[in-house]
Amino acid sequence: MRNKKPIETFKQGEHLTVAEGEYSDYCVNGLFRVVRDFDAQEQLVLWAAETGRELTEGAVESDYSEKIAYIPWLAQHAFLEDVDYRELHIRSYGTTALNEHKPMKV
Repeated sequence: MRNKKPIETFKQGEHLTVAEGEYSDYCVNGLFRVVRDFDAQEQLVLWAAETGRELTEGAVESDYSEKIAYIPWLAQHAFLEDVDYRELHIRSYGTTALNEHKPMKV
């Protein structure tokens, strides 16, 4: 996959995408605007403690259905807000199409 470095601080006004998977399973699941500065790792620790999740080596293991629960938590704590956007999707076989995208509501 790509070279990834740990995320530290997100700054007010930045845009944040939520992505998951690797290689052919890689996808982006939302676009958000950062409403106020936050340290992603620090908030992950607080979220895990507040929701009774176990933090192991800086990560929280969870089942598929709840793995993005951290994002609504960030929105509820006024760190993120939804952004309406459109998607330019380059399909698997070379077709380019402009698709409307409904943002994930947090």
